Amino acid sequence: MAPATQWSAQDPNISFRDGKNIPLMDNWRSSIMSALQSSAVFVAMTPPAYFQKKFCGQEYFIFDQRRHQSLVNGQPPEVLLPVIWYPIAQKLPFIREIQLDEGDMSPVYRKKGLRYLKISDREEYERVVLKLADAIQEAWTKHPNIPPLPNVLPFQQIPNKFAGGEWEEAVDPQTNGWIPGAGVVNFVFAAGLGSELAQPPGRYGSSAGEWRPYQPPEPTTIQAIAKKAAHSHSLKYRQIVIDQHIVPSCRARSSGKTWRLCWRIRTRWVW
Repeated sequence: MAPATQWSAQDPNISFRDGKNIPLMDNWRSSIMSALQSSAVFVAMTPPAYFQKKFCGQEYFIFDQRRHQSLVNGQPPEVLLPVIWYPIAQKLPFIREIQLDEGDMSPVYRKKGLRYLKISDREEYERVVLKLADAIQEAWTKHPNIPPLPNVLPFQQIPNKFAGGEWEEAVDPQTNGWIPGAGVVNFVFAAGLGSELAQPPGRYGSSAGEWRPYQPPEPTTIQAIAKKAAHSHSLKYRQIVIDQHIVPSCRARSSGKTWRLCWRIRTRWVW
């Protein structure tokens, strides 16, 4: 009987990890895309900064689309594991259905994260790490052959799963990219966040789109107002997040016939 194969932790047969951030070479995108299309399990370390990076949201979107195109008994396979490194304060509806911990794990893991346990309670830290390792192995054993997506666009055209608002309606299910043409209206919200402006209570949320300009007395968010305006013109809604990618994102969608909706908050007019 042949001896079992021994792999190192860095062996590509075991895992892919972008440990160089963004290398200066030209092939880093293709390497990451290949890993996203062939990996059996997606493990996401989730400090707050993770959800602020567009590229992380695009990676998450691709792998999550693979899951949803490979349903098992009507459900996507459970092969996506967020690991709580720092506490997660923001709302994460897209991973609400994913079990982040187990009943016998220390509640400190869910409340304060793995980094805190590593510093404060080494024994519990190692126990949680073993639990996570068992979960990864079990997921890989159950679902070793999730097929790749048949159509994948270049990264600049892939949606950011972490973008605010209900952007899914602007995604083409055939290409897993943005719907082309003039049928989508893009909104950019320049507003404060609840972490920056706590007063008045409830006026600002965890994203710019959660700004409630008329509260009090009307608590409707700006993204809800914008979405209603888009639908009144038979357009699909999409939010562009303000980050270092905003200029190319706007330029990529400014060619051809363009619909523009602008809100003047105080007088509520649209053009």
